[in-house]
Amino acid sequence: MISCAFVILVQVERLVARMPGISLARLSPDGVREDIDEFSELYASDFVDPPLKGTDFYSGERFKGRLTGDYLNAPRFEAVVARDSDGLVGFIYGCSLPAGTSWWSDLVGQLPESLTVETGERTVAIIDFVVAKRSRGAGIGSRLYREFIDGRSEARASLFCSPPQQPAYSIWQHWGYEKVGESRPAEDANLLHAFLKELRAAS
Repeated sequence: MISCAFVILVQVERLVARMPGISLARLSPDGVREDIDEFSELYASDFVDPPLKGTDFYSGERFKGRLTGDYLNAPRFEAVVARDSDGLVGFIYGCSLPAGTSWWSDLVGQLPESLTVETGERTVAIIDFVVAKRSRGAGIGSRLYREFIDGRSEARASLFCSPPQQPAYSIWQHWGYEKVGESRPAEDANLLHAFLKELRAAS
């Protein structure tokens, strides 16, 4: 009889073998600013699929505007990046939702206050998450996500995702995120789904 531990070890060894030369690193806001052109290029290229790809809302310039104008100054902002010998192959970043945040205010329909109240320590917002198309299927996304979440202390995580043109949509569902509402963040944006997941019991 083969033990579960052996099976897990073999799976891990296979996963590592499929990711030669991949390194992960945490970046502060200043670190992201230094690499923002690289972030922007990967986002514009691989974040969404047609027909959303190439639209103004998902352009590299709009991405940089949102990142530098709002997110880099948000409380407890942090990014995790994946690189290989050719450069950036993936990133994930987010921040804590402060008390009084507008994160939940634009959702279609009303949510109970018990779900939307924020303290600055309750919820981590995952803002953007992308893996280069050339590097998908090798477990890089899972490593990025786990590294990011393991470094957070919040009790739950939330994000907005676009079905079905955003490749990560089915991944969030697979990882246990549940849809709680819908929102359109800008006039030229498509309708996004709001996801939420409890990470650990609230203290």
